[in-house]
Amino acid sequence: MLRLLSKITITQQPTSDFPIRNSIYIFDFLHEFECVDTWEDLTNTGRITFPKNIYFKDQLGNTISLQGKNITSGQNAIPVLLRGDKIKIELGYKYLTDQGETTQMNEVFSGFISKITNKLPITLDLEDNMWRLKQIQAPNKLFRASQYNLQQIITELLQGSGFTIRTDITTSVGDFRTQNETVAQVLERIQKDYRIESYFKGDVLTCSGLVYYPADRKEVIFQFQQNIIEDDLEYRRKDDIKIGIKAYSIDEFELEEVTAAGKTKTKKKRLEVSVGPTDGELRTLYFWNIKSISDLTKQAQARLNRIYYEGYYGSFTTFGLPFVRQGDATIIRDSILPERNGTYLIKKVEYSFSVSGGYRQKIYLDIRIDLLSPVEVEQGL
Repeated sequence: MLRLLSKITITQQPTSDFPIRNSIYIFDFLHEFECVDTWEDLTNTGRITFPKNIYFKDQLGNTISLQGKNITSGQNAIPVLLRGDKIKIELGYKYLTDQGETTQMNEVFSGFISKITNKLPITLDLEDNMWRLKQIQAPNKLFRASQYNLQQIITELLQGSGFTIRTDITTSVGDFRTQNETVAQVLERIQKDYRIESYFKGDVLTCSGLVYYPADRKEVIFQFQQNIIEDDLEYRRKDDIKIGIKAYSIDEFELEEVTAAGKTKTKKKRLEVSVGPTDGELRTLYFWNIKSISDLTKQAQARLNRIYYEGYYGSFTTFGLPFVRQGDATIIRDSILPERNGTYLIKKVEYSFSVSGGYRQKIYLDIRIDLLSPVEVEQGL
């Protein structure tokens, strides 16, 4: 018998109107919760709903009720909740094993309250640590390529925020200027112009050109007829798939072209090439450190070999355990069709938790990796 467990920790943040807001509140009950964990979006978001007539505890263990409290506003009393308060969500189960009663909980979300709907039931909209970077203004500065790589630029932008950036892989973006924008807007521009994704895991920001790190990955088994509750997975054979790549270089090159008048002129342009069939699904990808068309073709063909595979495409829903996050890998097994077993990277997880619906994870597959060489896997994809 599994018993649902939830723990919501809210840490008040002082404001100019209420400079002594510093309480920590712990809720062990919620009506409904949902959030998403992915590298595809700059910001992970969530929403939590709980009724007004519940009790919770403060950091001293005192039991407090929301009844009669100024929940989000008040002239004389400090409001319990405000936009910008820190929040951490832990979910899990309590269950019996041969060794006795066991509790297993995982941190599903951490970040800030971005919006409060002060009506019954009370709803909190949440954003991860990227919310804080949306409030921090970046300096107006030119970062010279001779002095800064991308990680060093962002390290400087994060000073005083309490966050750090992952620096085990470095990336060069040339001369880079920031002007009249927040740190989050800088990261959004990097995503748009350089196709480099940024995402938080805890208080550590990743922004390097890689979205999967083999050293961070854990592998979890999910099996049909057991813990896969429902799915929209489609098993495709290579003969049934038509996938091509339109590849571009991130860097611009000076290319000589002949005009209609027969004169030669030089213009800057990104290199581009197509590989694979063009009459099916066409994916647009961008590549770094490209020196020629042949180099771009070689890298695009290597990437096509990774995404053009026989296996499952889509998503499936499972229980709250075993717990996974984006960047982990799922080993899918089928006792009826064992030839379809395979290992896939997880690009996105949607979590949901409610008293009526239980605790669920919807897991989205990205790339099959058990058919890749060890070198390809270690490259981080």
